[in-house]
Amino acid sequence: MMSEFKEIIYEKRDGIAKITLNRPEKLNALTDVMGAELRTAFVDVQGDDNTRVLIITGNGTGFCSGEDVNILRAHAQEREARATATAAIKPIPRPSGASPLPREMERLVRKPIVAAVNGVAAGAGYGVALASDCRICSSNARFAHVYGRRALVTSCEVWYLPRLIGLGPAMYHILLADDMYPEEALRLGLVSKVVPPEALQDEAWELAGRLAERPLMSSQFTKEAIHFGLNHNLEDTMDWVGWARAVNAASGESREGTTSFLEKRRPQFR
Repeated sequence: MMSEFKEIIYEKRDGIAKITLNRPEKLNALTDVMGAELRTAFVDVQGDDNTRVLIITGNGTGFCSGEDVNILRAHAQEREARATATAAIKPIPRPSGASPLPREMERLVRKPIVAAVNGVAAGAGYGVALASDCRICSSNARFAHVYGRRALVTSCEVWYLPRLIGLGPAMYHILLADDMYPEEALRLGLVSKVVPPEALQDEAWELAGRLAERPLMSSQFTKEAIHFGLNHNLEDTMDWVGWARAVNAASGESREGTTSFLEKRRPQFR
């Protein structure tokens, strides 16, 4: 499958899939081609029972600088034409939603995603980092709030950032359009670790390896439970967890987990 792609590098080994955005001369700006290739890779990750974890990173000095300038120009023209055509209509019809890639990533509901942010993450690229489950970054990383500086309504940051770093810090960065640098990202909890640039990829593989070693079914259900709980009340979430526990209880790894605890030994899930 690696040979099929032009703008990403897709590789898999030891239960880990890795996507490297591969337009380094453009700071890995998103194109329609890259978007389609990412969706194809996401579908493959979701359907591959041997793949337990996904890493997303960028080639070169950028993680992803957002949409390519040609796409931005086309979108600007579309918005202007739509606004002109509907200026006399109230309310203005709601267009199709923004940020399709984070929504595609949300469908990987049982596969942990690690973002290894090696450089600037801006616009749609920032969204990809935010939609990941774990984020680590190099000391060269930068999380850029570009929408406010372009007089655009901010995209998926409005959903993710308040949940990840709290309402106050999210308001500050989004409304002021201030970039976030590694030290502050670590302090606010947006990233779990900051490492030197040369250590980032090894650190990502180590983290993904630890996640891949976790008991498969319980880990998958746990990720799904966290996402369920973000959008439901406590009672509904605990009902869902009760169902997941009942399903998981019948699995071999659940029996091994209980048996190893009673026998006071390290569990062997594989």
